[in-house]
Amino acid sequence: MNISILLRHSGIWVSDVNYEGYKVDGIVVGHFMSFVNLKMLILSEPEIDTVTKDIEIRYIVEGSSCLLKIKNDMAVKLYFEVKKNASEISMYPLCIDTTDKIVGEIRNFDCSSGEVVCVEVDAAHLGGAYKGSFVSASTLDGAGCILPLEYGVVDTENDYSWTWFFEHFKNAFGERENMCIISDRNECIIKSVSIVYPNVPHCACIWHLWKNVCSSFKRSKKTLIDMFYSMAKAYRKEDFDKLMAKVVKVDHRVKDYLEEAGYEKWSRVHSTINRGRMMTSNITECINGCLVDARKLTIIDFLEEARLLFGSWNYKNREIASYTKDTLGRRFEEILIVNASKSSKMKVIPSFEYIFTVHEARKRYIVYLQKKTCTCGRFQHDEIPRTHAIATLKHKNVTNLHPYFSDYYRSYALEKRYEVVMVPMPDKEDWNVPEYVLDEIVWPPRYRRLAGRPKKRRKKNADEKITVNNNCCGQCGQEGHNRRTCTFFPKEN
Repeated sequence: MNISILLRHSGIWVSDVNYEGYKVDGIVVGHFMSFVNLKMLILSEPEIDTVTKDIEIRYIVEGSSCLLKIKNDMAVKLYFEVKKNASEISMYPLCIDTTDKIVGEIRNFDCSSGEVVCVEVDAAHLGGAYKGSFVSASTLDGAGCILPLEYGVVDTENDYSWTWFFEHFKNAFGERENMCIISDRNECIIKSVSIVYPNVPHCACIWHLWKNVCSSFKRSKKTLIDMFYSMAKAYRKEDFDKLMAKVVKVDHRVKDYLEEAGYEKWSRVHSTINRGRMMTSNITECINGCLVDARKLTIIDFLEEARLLFGSWNYKNREIASYTKDTLGRRFEEILIVNASKSSKMKVIPSFEYIFTVHEARKRYIVYLQKKTCTCGRFQHDEIPRTHAIATLKHKNVTNLHPYFSDYYRSYALEKRYEVVMVPMPDKEDWNVPEYVLDEIVWPPRYRRLAGRPKKRRKKNADEKITVNNNCCGQCGQEGHNRRTCTFFPKEN
């Protein structure tokens, strides 16, 4: 059974029950429609900016002096029961008011309060009958969990596709202070970022950069791997320079290559913005790994699987954030415990009320509690008390460490990141497709099947292949020899 409903919108309320200056539209809905589907159907009719605006649905019942608001499925059922007894379309019209979306509040979130805005982008190939690339942008929340920001499907990775993706991302996410884009050294991504975000720096994933070093300087990679990652994650320029001097002794060409790539793109201490703990693009790789099987589906089914995955993550993280009022996320609480155990062996000497000297392993560090800084660089960069700061706070008998955290880790900031809800897709029968879309003829893309069996997994580099040898001695249990050639136990005569 279908019901015809009159819509009044773009007007003003001159009193509690008088709505004037409105425009009129109409819709036809099914009797068993949900609130979400009704809302989406109403949004498709009036000229409302759905990106920045939301709607409130109200109506007036005869004999009532107040408005009734439709805000859930039960209210929709009540309205249909009232409307069922009125055969004329003009009876019980719906009055539509527009309000600002919560997205606007998120977009204007004060970055100076400690928000780290590092966005990681990456792409993955689809494995269905018609090829394409899945592109996504994501970040980490204050609890260290993955927060997807945007995702889509493009035909291939090129300048036009990435520019289109970043333009839509900028319309939704905006451009924020202390923001950066992290990805591999894909030329299309670097070029698109410079076009859409000319004032936002592009940073390189240190894992992908290291793979480039391995492919160019194969003989030195085993010696340089620890030095490279220590340089990338160093908090002080003095430590970085010492490690770079060791790299020059091994192979001076590696220094020239890294210098040409730009220290500010991969080194934490040389970066122009605070990258926080996001030195690689692991979170986008994690998303691609979770969608391996889904990427073999058709495009609509794949996008629905991605929405279900991200929606379940957001729901779980929102639920956890709701009951972490007085504590931090589990990951950072564990960091506090580890740092507290390390700080017990340090010696603290006060110099002033807020200035302390901390001795650790024949080295001294100066902690400024008022400025929330330490000469090791970790306190001000991570914006969380590290070992030297915790040792100082223990010396002052301070048990509550939370005032020394950045707002980025606090529970109210974590809840604010999950205020926007991922609205479920309605059933396909309830879709309201515009006529110009139905009239457009879309031909399938050109597709030529490659010879041979389709590959299920990507090709791994030689340094990624790990050979496992489980053969070991039956007497001593050590690898590299057997019972006959074992020299650990003396042979019996």
